[in-house]
Amino acid sequence: MEVESKSAAGQTVWTASQSTFVHTFLANFIDEGLKTSTGFKKVHLNKCAEALKEKFKLNRTGDHIGNHLKTLRRRYVKINQLRSFSGALWDEDQYIISLDHEHYRNHFESVCRLATVVQDQLDDHVY
Repeated sequence: MEVESKSAAGQTVWTASQSTFVHTFLANFIDEGLKTSTGFKKVHLNKCAEALKEKFKLNRTGDHIGNHLKTLRRRYVKINQLRSFSGALWDEDQYIISLDHEHYRNHFESVCRLATVVQDQLDDHVY
């Protein structure tokens, strides 16, 4: 039995088994013929939250489920961006993306430069 966990900031922490349960539960809707071209409706997310409550004794809402799906989508997009680099290699055994040193350095230098520019703009902003 898993207990509900929250981080220090009050954010909901999802375990791998909870995420897998949500994926499986929502995938069953699709298997039954549900059309999800624009995403899951609130009623389906609420049903998933109820099932999660029954299985794991967690107090989740449909909004929690929807936010978790958005988080997973953002991770998926980032992973696919890294995999699409010309120098990226995917290791099927360890499920990791590896970059040669030059590609790694160039990618993270540009990301750090962008983060610095954004932080400078935020520091200059008058509240």
